[in-house]
Parts: sequence; C-alpha cells; structure tokens
Amino acid sequence: MQMTRRQALAWLAGAGPCAARSGREHALAEAEPRLRAAPPEALRAGWSVFPLGPGERRGAALHWREGAAGPSRLRLTVAFDARENLRVIARTRKTRAELGFFDIRFAYPFQPFDLALSARQAELASAEGVELVMSRGEGPLWVFADAPAEAREWVAPQLRREAGAGLADFERALESAGSAQPFGWMEGCVMDGLEQRRARLGLEGSGGALAAHLGMYFDSGQTPRVAPHLETPARHGTEGLLPFAVLAKHDAAHPSFAGMLAFCERAAAERGGILRDGAMTTAEGCYTLAYPLAALGRARGERRLRELAVRQLLDRIELLPHGGALYLRASEDGTRTFRNWARGVAWFALGIVRTLEELPAEEIPAKAREAFVWCAGLALRWQSPQGLWHCFLDDPATGVETSGSAGIAAALACGARWLCEPEKALRAARAAHAELLRRHLVAGGLLGGVSQANRDGERLQRGGYRVIGQFGMGLLAQLDAALRGAG
Repeated sequence: MQMTRRQALAWLAGAGPCAARSGREHALAEAEPRLRAAPPEALRAGWSVFPLGPGERRGAALHWREGAAGPSRLRLTVAFDARENLRVIARTRKTRAELGFFDIRFAYPFQPFDLALSARQAELASAEGVELVMSRGEGPLWVFADAPAEAREWVAPQLRREAGAGLADFERALESAGSAQPFGWMEGCVMDGLEQRRARLGLEGSGGALAAHLGMYFDSGQTPRVAPHLETPARHGTEGLLPFAVLAKHDAAHPSFAGMLAFCERAAAERGGILRDGAMTTAEGCYTLAYPLAALGRARGERRLRELAVRQLLDRIELLPHGGALYLRASEDGTRTFRNWARGVAWFALGIVRTLEELPAEEIPAKAREAFVWCAGLALRWQSPQGLWHCFLDDPATGVETSGSAGIAAALACGARWLCEPEKALRAARAAHAELLRRHLVAGGLLGGVSQANRDGERLQRGGYRVIGQFGMGLLAQLDAALRGAG
C-alpha cells in the first residue's frame, strides 16, 4: 500500500479524466468571475476557485469551447463551507433565458450541485455561455474553477451528459479524485469503502485509489490536511478520526497518530474515559471513535487502545437506545434528539460491526453483540417495500434517504452472522443495494438522494432536501463489498 504522492497522482490521472477527453460525457467550462476577493484559505498549487456574491455585479459567467449534446446537467462544485441557504440562478448570457436555479443549503467542500437541463437548454448554454447570479444568501459562495489533472473532470464547472449510471460508472467515480471529501467522517466513509473493496474483494483499482486518497491528506507531518486543495491542518474531534482506522491497517507507525492519540487521551482524561462533544454523546462515535481506536489497537497489539474503543461503544449503547428507538444524540440532562434518524442508525450499527471485527473474540462484550442484534431488528422493522429506509425510519413523510440506507444495509450484510436469521438480513441488504444502484446514481456515477450534512438541525433533515454526497458512495461501496464478498 506504500505509494508516493507523485505515483498516486499519476495513477489517478490515468484512471480518471482520460476516459472523457473526447467531451462526449462532459464539457468543462471556463469561469469569469465579477467579484474579486481572496479565498478564505490559501490554495495548494493547481487549484483555483471563484466567488459568487449577491446580485448580478457579483456573479460570474461560464463559457465553453466544446459543446454539449442532449439532456445534460450543469454541475458546480463547492470549494469552501457555505453555512447558509443560497440560491444561484443560471441563465444564458445572450438571450438571458433562465435555465433554473441551484438550491444550495449548508454546503461543504467538494460537494457537487446539479441543475438538470433539457437538450435545448444544454445547446443554448453551450452556445451562449451561462450567467450565474446569487438571488438568495449573503455569500460569498466559493466554487471550484479548476484543479490538477486528477481532479479537474470532477470539480470544474461543467455540462455533463445526462445518462443512466451503473455499477461501472460508480466504481470509476469512487476510485478517483471525484470521491474526495473533507477530512473526517466524510472522507473516512470513502476510505473505508475503498479499504473494504481492497480487503474483501482484492480489487487492485481500489487499493491504488486508497493509496492515492491517503496521499491527499497524510504526509510526513503529524497532522493531516483538512482537504486536498488546502494545506490547512485538520482539527481533531470526535467525528473527525475515522480516516485513522484505514491508515492503521496500512501504516500503524505513521507520525500523525501522535496527534490523534494525544487528542483521545486528553479527551478521555477529562471525562473519565469517555470521548464526547462537551455534554453530548453521539452515535457517530461508534464509528468515528471506537473503530479507529480498535483498528490501531489491533495493528499495534495494544490492548489499552482496544479497551478504550470498547468503552466508547458501551457508553453509547447505554445512552442512545431508549423507549424502543435509537437516538443520534443524548445530553447529560437526559435530552435525546434525532429519533431513528437513518444515518444515526447507520453510525451505531456499522460502528459496532467494524469495531468488533478488530477485536479478539475474548474481548468482544456480549452487550455490544446484543445491541447490534437489537439495532438490526429495528432496521428490518422499518425497511420500506422498495428496499431503502426513510430519513427518519418511522416517518415516511421524511422520504427515502440513500446514505443512511447504504450504511444500514452494509451493517446488516457485515453483521448477519450474529443474527438468528442471517439470510433475512442479507436479503434486506441485497434489496437496498439493488435499489441504490438502479435508481439513485446520477450522471458520472455519483450517489444522489443523500440528506445534507447535519448542520441545520432536524428541520433540514425532515424537509426532504437531497443532495449528491460522496460519503454516501463510501457507504455504498462497503455494502457492495460485503455482499460480493459473501457470494
């Protein structure tokens, strides 16, 4: 798994953009911003961004040297956090025909947003260019203008041909720079997906892509960078340690573990061995804390780390299931929120499975297995007839949600052996897998139907808003690997 950064970038360049140089699948645009401003953080070489502010004078124009044919998607990719609700109108430059608008809510770096265009609209956009005007929000909204070769196809403004995407498209996108996410739980989901495909299926492409992804964030320093386009160091937190689980499997002596362990030991000392966000215990910690600690404990042969991992699981098992439901968060005052939220169920179940996979049999607590069996029963009870789960499991009005569905199904597939009816769990996982691949991949093989990152509380999660989310691709990759590995 050792690969230099230069080799990793060369691999990605070979596996990614070359397949679409003809322009048949997508046509990249050149951006002309009207607002001049310095980006909020310094960019690494090869990356460029442009801002959008409110009103026409602070908008931007896109133009193409190469046209698009047929129904297409106008795609923009966000470069920096945008913690507000924004609307960006797109219209043709000459005739000023309105093409539609981008509904961008609480976006994060590397998140793509699409605007569906008819064949006629795509033809007009190609011929005239496109004006982008922010009609709601304070901004600025920072959008990628260009990127190094390995990422350009995935993040530059573009018209991408609308076409049905299948497993091959998904795999190509996953094993590219197009699946990059901010360091932490998002990128950790992607890395774990690539790792499961490499380990369970022996796929060389996933192994090379994983090495490339690790190279985007980790170098010889003690702190990983927060994103591929920045040198800014990541800040350790209870949701941010997931990538260390995969790193532990390949380089358990990496210098970055010094900072990660210092954070864990300091946080544990402050709260009697429990790693929490202040007074809040969250389900994410089953996956983003217990799993990395267990993986490192296994790789280094250190029982104390594995015991710390188990402590995180048992604390969450004690607090988060309540009254026949599972909550994402529990406060010290007894308040619980996000009842039966799909992604919270995924973090809980998948975190238990992944952690127990790293433990010797004699160190696996019975309570952890029992909690998984209970959670699996909860999930199986609320699976929709179409094979997926709603954003809040027991509230169909919140709509189907793909990332939580992929995570829940991956947990069922991986932990089926602990259940009384393993084949029932595998059938449920296969149904989710088929539905995700059949109905929820968008142009280029990315996963749509994802509820936004949880930054605006339950109102955003309950409102039916859906986005493209590469972290959901990582969860789908884990599901795919588990099912294919099971035969």
